[in-house]
Amino acid sequence: MLTPSAASQSSSRQLLCRALQLDGLFCMAGGVGLLLAGNPIARFLGVESAGFLAILGGVVMVYALLLLGGTARPSSIRALGLTVALLNAAWVIGSVALLLGGWLPLTAGGRWAVAITAAIVATFALVQFYALRRAV
Repeated sequence: MLTPSAASQSSSRQLLCRALQLDGLFCMAGGVGLLLAGNPIARFLGVESAGFLAILGGVVMVYALLLLGGTARPSSIRALGLTVALLNAAWVIGSVALLLGGWLPLTAGGRWAVAITAAIVATFALVQFYALRRAV
């Protein structure tokens, strides 16, 4: 039988693992979308290079595979969780910088897409940080 603190740690590890898996699935879906529909997505966003989006899609898919594969190794889930949570936080900061900096001629829809994606990624990061904090 698990003690209350052991049960809490177990549920926190499970929460972290599920959050990482969902994050990986979200990344995979986004990567596939960017890879397969780069031209229409580029037009929607207002960027000129669909090639860049295809490369980004490929990179995100590789990241998703590594993330999903990493969740199969419970012994390293905390290190993976911290790394992914920090990368997610960096993605959000980069998205905010992109929106505020105006470096790309994004359409209104493009700005919304970046903002919504950043909000989703921020949610993953917050859940991951929360689960890491509880698993201490």
